[in-house]
Amino acid sequence: MTAEIYVAVFPPPPPQPPCLLPVVAADVKKCPRGDLSQTTRASINKFSLESVGRRAYRYAADLILNPMSQYECLSFYRPVKPILQTGPQCGFVAMAMMGSLLKKDPTIDQVLSWSRDRGFTKQGELFSARCMEQIVKEMYACETSMIDVNTEAGRKDFFQHLLEGYVFLVPYDSDKNFAPVLKWGHKAHWALVTGYFLAYSKGFVKDLQQKSSFHVDSEISDLYHFDNPISVATNINDLQDISALIFVYGHQGKSRMTGIWSLTDLLDSCCNLLEIDPERIAKGEGDYVIPAGGIENELCGKVVAVHLEGHQMDS
Repeated sequence: MTAEIYVAVFPPPPPQPPCLLPVVAADVKKCPRGDLSQTTRASINKFSLESVGRRAYRYAADLILNPMSQYECLSFYRPVKPILQTGPQCGFVAMAMMGSLLKKDPTIDQVLSWSRDRGFTKQGELFSARCMEQIVKEMYACETSMIDVNTEAGRKDFFQHLLEGYVFLVPYDSDKNFAPVLKWGHKAHWALVTGYFLAYSKGFVKDLQQKSSFHVDSEISDLYHFDNPISVATNINDLQDISALIFVYGHQGKSRMTGIWSLTDLLDSCCNLLEIDPERIAKGEGDYVIPAGGIENELCGKVVAVHLEGHQMDS
């Protein structure tokens, strides 16, 4: 008899989800800041900013029905060195990444210890935006505000602060690829938002040229990168209402990737945080500090805005 040999052929792995982008800045900044010339640092930062913006542009091209040639796109991004969490420490990791932008250097362990002493957490969980804001104020000494994105007015405030260069600590439900999803709070997670991508009809950028500092992308002629937060003299409602698409750039502690997420999806996810996963509680996985009013009162629709006063993009 002739033996028959079967060879199993496996399909190639699926492509990386488009909403996740490599953090280029973290990969290239290997040597101490003092070892880089000012010209080299400027080149690295420009490459990082443009790379993320171009990937967002290509992602937008997959979502917008009309040809991208009909649009002008604006991008502003603050590169963040990624930090991966150990255990349920997503909120503390998000704060640590924010702290790197502020040039503040308390360690995660120091902030966690301070927070434990005040009864905010046990294992690193953080189910209260109010506690998050207090920690940021005390440990990072920066100006903050709480925004309620359950309301239309709150969402407009978020968008205005976004354009002005604020960063945001946002609780949301995280999907398997870490993009926002609606899970009633069962996948609650914290993210740091550090920038945005906007698409407008042709001709809009001319209205901003006298009001903002930006440069044209080196590869895509209809993509503009803001060098510093936008100075908005135009009606903020118009900027939001006439935009064909609004993405935000997000960072979180379970991946080294930069997320590109719909702003609406992120805020909707934040507003669906109603309960901690019952299975998690039933399995006894977490000896957590749970607010008396539950996460519906402490997380749902609550965003911590952080003002990076005086902070300019590295050049």
